[in-house]
Amino acid sequence: MTSTQRDAISSPAEGLMIYNRTTESLQFNSGTPAQPNWYNTSDGLYSASNAVNCDANGFEGTYVNSGALTASEKFTVTITNNGYTNSDVTFLTGDLVLSGISGVTVNSVSPSSATILVGASQVVEYGLTGTPGSSGTLTGIWTNVGLTCTKTVDVINGAASFSLPITSIRVSTFDASQSADFQGVVDNASNQLTIDIPYTSGVGGYEAYTGTYVINNTGTGEGGDANSFRLTYPAGTFSSSGSITATIEVDGDGSFNVEKQLFGAQETLASLDFQVNGSSQGTINLDVAGGIPDKNFADADHKFIYL
Repeated sequence: MTSTQRDAISSPAEGLMIYNRTTESLQFNSGTPAQPNWYNTSDGLYSASNAVNCDANGFEGTYVNSGALTASEKFTVTITNNGYTNSDVTFLTGDLVLSGISGVTVNSVSPSSATILVGASQVVEYGLTGTPGSSGTLTGIWTNVGLTCTKTVDVINGAASFSLPITSIRVSTFDASQSADFQGVVDNASNQLTIDIPYTSGVGGYEAYTGTYVINNTGTGEGGDANSFRLTYPAGTFSSSGSITATIEVDGDGSFNVEKQLFGAQETLASLDFQVNGSSQGTINLDVAGGIPDKNFADADHKFIYL
């Protein structure tokens, strides 16, 4: 029978043999009735050492934790007919089994079948869809009619470009010449500081971060007050551009009285390491400033301090 007549057989039994007048070869079903694969008995196609090229193929594209896959992310394999007759091969999405990372599935295969001429090669492309649920190693095992190959790809955490350092300022002032006395406070309540840290070129996601406590620099606490500070922020997903909002937490009693400064003075309380997905991006400086008084500060209606 011809290849067309063969393909019209309903649920061909495993091991069923025919003579194919299209390819002029004996063939048998090495698959199942539901998923037949017709193997040429005189064909050397299924020599794993020659027929499948997993070095030149495998996963293509970039795989990012929490980043939705696009058409660029796919899996390809090359089959070369090293036999003496043309070979018919059927391809299914089930040929490729993924493991190691959740959220990624095989949703298409092209072509669905092919007649591979003697000495020729056929590239088969498997489309991937979904969103990787974590970072790590994604493994693909491709198997068809006795051939198999395994390929892996790293699923990376998200990344973005940050411009650091950034300075966050708390005002604390005492200037007798101006009759100015204002106690600046950093705490975990109404005086808690949050900082928007802008980024560009964002892709994928980022894990929650809790930094290491850093004690305030000597002489920056009013009356010898001493506390440590750290940055925290929750997990999220990068946009193409945006910002991560980080919170400054205070340890110990949870409240720090910042040393009062003269007008125009400024000093650093602490420098905090800002990390994204385990990689340091730079520092966030927590500063105290005396500020600049309104030019009519002596007037009761002009008790304004500016940064």
